[in-house]
Amino acid sequence: MITSETVIEEIRQSRRRMSEQSGHDPAKYIEYLKTFNTKYSSQVERYRKEHCPPSVKASRTSKGKGVSP
Repeated sequence: MITSETVIEEIRQSRRRMSEQSGHDPAKYIEYLKTFNTKYSSQVERYRKEHCPPSVKASRTSKGKGVSP
């Protein structure tokens, strides 16, 4: 059975791995995370349409960049 603790630990391991891949450099880590904006933009937009109030949707897309972190 998957518990919330198991999921949280998996997320932490994933973040550690990504940090290691970027040499623990915060600027490189952030740039790496930004690559996911493009890769998963359609999924993020679909989630926002289904789950976010209109004010959040408008503020996220009005910056001219589409999906923001």
